[in-house]
Amino acid sequence: MLNTTENFFYAIIILIWSTYLVESWKRKQNVIGNQWLVRDFKDSTTESKEFKASSQVDSTTKEIEKVSVRNSYMYALCIGLPVTGLFMLLVCLSQAARTYI
Repeated sequence: MLNTTENFFYAIIILIWSTYLVESWKRKQNVIGNQWLVRDFKDSTTESKEFKASSQVDSTTKEIEKVSVRNSYMYALCIGLPVTGLFMLLVCLSQAARTYI
């Protein structure tokens, strides 16, 4: 079912399309940057005003870096695991209901 000629050509088309999309987006960013006279702009993201961080020196690079005050890993874990479990439960229940109906 998955090893068909159509899937091979579909994968090639998606590969070409995604490469074209990414490269055209990079070009568009550069064109806009030149129009706005923005030079040496390395990062397209900006730091939020609500971001709370403390500064510390990295032991390997000796550069000052900002570290989040919040423990974002634990926050994501406490939110992500129950939500993932809920959706897994919903999938299992829908499959069980489909089997018995």
